[in-house]
This record gives sequence, structure tokens and C-alpha cells, in this order.
Amino acid sequence: MNLYCEEIVKMINAVADGKQARDIPYYNPKSMVLFNYPYMVDFGLSPKNCPLGTVYLNAPPTFLEKYQSALVVGSIVLLLVVLFFQLHRNKILERLHLVEQNQRFTHSKMAMALEVVDLLPWQWDLRTDEITYSSYKPIEQGKKEVSEMTYTTDINNYLTFVCEEDRERIRQVFKDVRANRVDKIKEEYRVHRPDKPNDSEDWMEARAFVEQYDERGNPLIVVGSSLFITERKAAERELIAAKERAEESNRLKSAFLANISHEIRTPLNAIIGFSSILTMTEDEEEKKEYVSIIEKNNGILLQLINDVLDLSKIEAGVLDLYYSEFGLNGVLVTLRGVVGSRLQSGVDLIFEPGMPDDYIVYSEKNRLQQLVLNFLTNACKFTSTGSIRYGYEVREKDIYYYVTDTGTGIPEDKLHLIFERFIKLDSFKQGTGLGLPICQLIIQNMGGEIGVNSKLGEGSTFWFTLPLKPKQ
Repeated sequence: MNLYCEEIVKMINAVADGKQARDIPYYNPKSMVLFNYPYMVDFGLSPKNCPLGTVYLNAPPTFLEKYQSALVVGSIVLLLVVLFFQLHRNKILERLHLVEQNQRFTHSKMAMALEVVDLLPWQWDLRTDEITYSSYKPIEQGKKEVSEMTYTTDINNYLTFVCEEDRERIRQVFKDVRANRVDKIKEEYRVHRPDKPNDSEDWMEARAFVEQYDERGNPLIVVGSSLFITERKAAERELIAAKERAEESNRLKSAFLANISHEIRTPLNAIIGFSSILTMTEDEEEKKEYVSIIEKNNGILLQLINDVLDLSKIEAGVLDLYYSEFGLNGVLVTLRGVVGSRLQSGVDLIFEPGMPDDYIVYSEKNRLQQLVLNFLTNACKFTSTGSIRYGYEVREKDIYYYVTDTGTGIPEDKLHLIFERFIKLDSFKQGTGLGLPICQLIIQNMGGEIGVNSKLGEGSTFWFTLPLKPKQ
């Protein structure tokens, strides 16, 4: 109706403005169905039966029209509530993110701590027979990662990295726990680690206890930790070795005092005894024989004292070495005269020079003579037939000296003792067992090496090397 009235008003205004009737557009309103809603309801007509586009007059307001204000206010309130919860959610997410960062940082610190101390926490679930352990990296390659820093493996797989010598013992411990025979574990065993070569072994100490039982008292969960104790084991071995060395040193010192007192008394008794006899005899031949015996024992006593002094100097680090140039052959040949009187009957002493007579070396002459003479003296003691050959070979960087005899030889199981102090393989031979150890210390101080090759009943070869020093 409003539209119809508006069109009539427009036509009246057009006529008033002087427009001709023919110039005024013809108004042909569209047809529509129009009902007065209260009358329609009174007549029992239903809006559902009315055609599409029906206009209802005086119709009651719709739900949206009736509650439009309430809906707008509710929407605003709902929007504010959503915004509030969204802000709250963002804060919670920020806190969770911060907690996660802190957790990662804590895990990182724990990983560093585990790596530093080589500690491996673990848990054994007897229901699944799986061991779950925490580590900065899996102890076995290819194992399933349960969560960050947590790995799981079957107990049989866990035992594969235990060394074969200890594996059965650890397996039996697990069986005892499962059978409820023990509730605590404290074991040390060797393991192979994936980050090390296959032939290397580490020691591990495992401590654990049963944490959870079922209603019948059977174990369900075992918790524990494993600590790598390789360095501790090495330290223990070193302490044990040091203790054994100290005990051995104490024993050897006692043996040394016994030996040295015996060795000193022997030449002293001979010197004192034959000196007394010498004053009572008138026979010149007997006097010469007694003087020879006294001189021989004087030499033995002097050599004994020199050995003790040399050992003391070397131990104190004050061994004197005086290097000079000299003809090597001439120095070694003079030893034949010194050793000749000590040879047993039927033994030949042969010198084998490695260079011409005019060969000059730069070395410590007195110590060189002492070394070769000591080897020759020992050879004389143990060689009753055959020969004793001594000489040298000039090599690229050193000179190889040797003394080879056809004597009794040394048993193979005694070779490693030959350079030990106070060791005498034949207690009936003269000596304190200091000569070869002193030779070894002198050679080491001169930058050389010492060794022996021997076969029981066939003889021995004692050798040493000294650096070939350039002539000054």
C-alpha cells in the first residue's frame, strides 16, 4: 500500500508541475497476495498454504525481530568471552612452551651430566621383559626410541653387549630377581660399547632394586643405574700393581741386604784369613799364591763396592757421563787382558771387530768398557767349554755390541727376570745380581737398548745398542 500511495503522489506532483497526462508513465503495479494476519488466523487460514511472496499485515514480529537486541548483546558478550578464552589459551600455550623449553634445557643438562659421569639409569619391566634406559645416546645401535633420551630394548638384546665371560653370570642374576630370590643387584661386569672399537672393553657397575610387586608378592618393576667404572678399575689395577711392586721391592731389599752381607763377608774372610797366613809362612811360592788370592778378593770387593756406588748414583740421578773420541777397537781389545785370567780352562775368547782399527767413535769410554766387561765376566762364569765371542756392528743410527757364549744358557721362563735387581739364577756363582741391572740403567741413561737371546744348554747372546753420535 505504501508503494501504491507513493506512485499516486508522484502522479499528482507531475500534473501539478504541468505535465500532460500522456507524458505521465502508466502505473501497473505487480500483483501480490495481501492478507491481514489476524483476520486470516480468525478464518483458520494457515500461512503455510499461502503462495510464495504473500504479504501479511499486522503480523506478529518474528523471533529475530522480537529478540534482535538480545541477540546482538548476546553475540557481543559471546565474542568477548571467546576473546577472553583465546587470550587465556595463548597465555597457557606460552607457559607450556616455556615449560617445554625448560624441560628440554633440563634434559640437555641431564644429558651432559650423564655423559660426564657415564651414568645410565634404567628400568626393567618383568611383565614385558623389556629394559628401558635413559641416556644421551642409545647404548646399543638401532634400538627403539621411546621418547627423548629414553630407549627400550629386550633383555636378551641388552645382554648382547655384555662380554661373553660375564654374560652368563649377569643372566643368572636376572633369573634370581625374576624368581624372587634376590631383591637387590650389585654387579660389576665388562661390556662392549657401540662408540668404541669391537676389541675394546669397558667395566660397568650395575646397582638396582625391586621397586614394585604384584598382589602375590612377585616382582614387577626393577629400577637401577649402571655406572661405567673403567677408569676406576684401571686405578685399582695400578694400586694393586703398586702394592705388589712395593712388597716386591721390600722383599728384594731384604734379599739384597742378605746377599750383600754374604758377598762382602766372602772376600773379606779370604783377605783377612790369607793375610794372617801370609805372615806365618816362609815359602815364597806359598806367599805368591796367597798374595794372588788376596789381590783377587780385593778386586771382587772393589767391584762390589763400585756396583753399589753406581746403583746409588743412578738412583739419585747423578750418573756422570764423559764423552770423548777414541779408537773403538783398541778399547775393546784391552778387555781381553782383563778377562783372560777369568776364563775357564779350554774356553777361547774371540774379539770380532766390526770396523778397521782406525775407526773412531764419540762415546763414553769408561762406561762402554764397564758394560762389555760385565757381559764378558758373566759369560766367563757360565761357560766351561767352547768359546766367548764379543764385538760390534755399526748400523745407520747406532752401534750394536754383543757378547756370545756357548755356556749353560738361560731357561725361557727366566729370561724376563734377567735384568731384575738382586736376581741370581745360580746361587752358587759369585755376584750380587746387580751387574746386569746396573748395565741396563747405564744404557738407558745413554739412550740405548739392552737385551738377551738365549737357549738352555746352547749358550746366550747379551747385546746392547748405543746411539751413533757424530764426532765433535
